[in-house]
Amino acid sequence: MSPKNASVLAQFDRLIQELLSGSIQRGAFQTWEIEILLDIESCELSHPGSVLRQYQEAVQRQMETGASLPMKLSEYMASSRAELDSRKPVGGERSPSVMRKGNRR
Repeated sequence: MSPKNASVLAQFDRLIQELLSGSIQRGAFQTWEIEILLDIESCELSHPGSVLRQYQEAVQRQMETGASLPMKLSEYMASSRAELDSRKPVGGERSPSVMRKGNRR
């Protein structure tokens, strides 16, 4: 990871930690931080703490592979939904491990 990417990731981690703690202690933000804050605000989160931690881990992986700026939460959520959809069985079929004992043939 380049020094610039490491710096951006450190700023991102600080931003997420501030959100998780419920206390943002600064008044100056990078443009990309404001965009991320606005995007987070626009996402309706039922469990913000766990979602933000998962999002933070995904951004850390993304930045380690060379991204110059963190993806937005909405992008992370869309890719997570797409990944889940790709894992669903076709035609509503259940895998044998999911079937109940009484439903086995």
